Amino acid sequence: LVYTLENSSDSVTRWSPSHLHVLRNEIQQVWTAPNSGLLLQAGGAVHMVKEVTVGHRSVLKMAFENCDDKPIMPQKMPIHHH
Repeated sequence: LVYTLENSSDSVTRWSPSHLHVLRNEIQQVWTAPNSGLLLQAGGAVHMVKEVTVGHRSVLKMAFENCDDKPIMPQKMPIHHH
């Protein structure tokens, strides 16, 4: 989960089905609004963020794991402010 806390930037989140699609420039993108979440599946779409050139963007990244019958527990990840 990538949760956007604040976003006054020109940055966009970009994704594509595969690296081959990225090489072909077949990329979709969206500007993520403050107080919104983007759910990504491990091993799924290739995702990236276009560099901030104006404004700022703050996100909270969380990863969840479900192994057999164990409860889902969040994993600690560094928080990056862009």
